[in-house]
Amino acid sequence: MGCKSVSDTEAKAIFNTLVKESYQLNVIYFGEGLEPQLVDDEGLYVPVKGSESYTAKLPLVERTREIFSSDYASDIIKTAFEGESGAVGSTAVYARYIEYEGHLSVRKDIEGIEVSKYDFSTTEIIKNSKRFIIARIKTTNLEKNDFVEITLINEENGWRIDSATY
Repeated sequence: MGCKSVSDTEAKAIFNTLVKESYQLNVIYFGEGLEPQLVDDEGLYVPVKGSESYTAKLPLVERTREIFSSDYASDIIKTAFEGESGAVGSTAVYARYIEYEGHLSVRKDIEGIEVSKYDFSTTEIIKNSKRFIIARIKTTNLEKNDFVEITLINEENGWRIDSATY
């Protein structure tokens, strides 16, 4: 796709589509997560149910890269599969998922957050250029029920979200 400009109407459609599609990934990475199988194992990681939408790492990583910018996707994937030690005085974040013998396992002691939902009728394009789309949209489940700004960037493989949407 490259750096082709789009009209505000097209920008709004692209924005709404990507943010809607990011919801499932946000639930997987930050919310409830993928559902574990019921096992008697006392380990920290439990295999993901075979009926889940993702049971292996590669398809999940590929989908993440289809929705989020390369840099932002890399950060999400790194945190999800490797964890993050954080800065001095901050809390360590453990890897939520590991892959063992081609099958995803989820860490069973991590509680997710309530993932943001949006009122897409409120989407307003703030900036629209060949490289960036910045839009304002109202959240529907945060305490303030407030507007947030979300940025998309135009990469070689098309428009991608470059902001937190969770």
